[in-house]
Amino acid sequence: MFDGCWNFNGSATNESILKPLCQQAEEIVQIPNRKLCRYFSTADDPALLELGPYFSGFQAPASIEWPWYLESEKSSFDYLIYIRKATCLDPTGCTITYGHELCHVIQHILYPRLLEINRTLRPELPDFKADASEADLPTEADANIVSKRVAELVCGVDAVRKFAEDRVIAMRAAGADAQEAK
Repeated sequence: MFDGCWNFNGSATNESILKPLCQQAEEIVQIPNRKLCRYFSTADDPALLELGPYFSGFQAPASIEWPWYLESEKSSFDYLIYIRKATCLDPTGCTITYGHELCHVIQHILYPRLLEINRTLRPELPDFKADASEADLPTEADANIVSKRVAELVCGVDAVRKFAEDRVIAMRAAGADAQEAK
């Protein structure tokens, strides 16, 4: 795969810790040959906070509008993977999120019909399951399974378990029931 862009916003610490973990995740997931721009934030982008207080990262094809500071990279890459500042603070959480977003890139490339099904199902899901959440969508369930497996291989089962337990405690304290269940 084309190595592409690795942007750590000048953080040598993030680059030295996170890049090797993410490279291992890429070896496991094996994305079809696409150019990726990987952006590891060192500051919260106010424009992205509309995604909610609990988003860890996202991926997007080059065809959508990117944050202004990445717009110049747009013509050089097929997909952007954005990892939020808070996510970069925990190597295990970053690896889980990165694996999750890599899975979404693969879904875009290989399974576009699944994405259509997801778009149709998203507004209808509460009709089938009263306490439905994003995690119940096929693409999210798949990405959650893959990212957990990848992080266990890269960071270890105990590190992933501890990360998950810590997140449950934090989400419970915040009263974020849907995030706690996730």
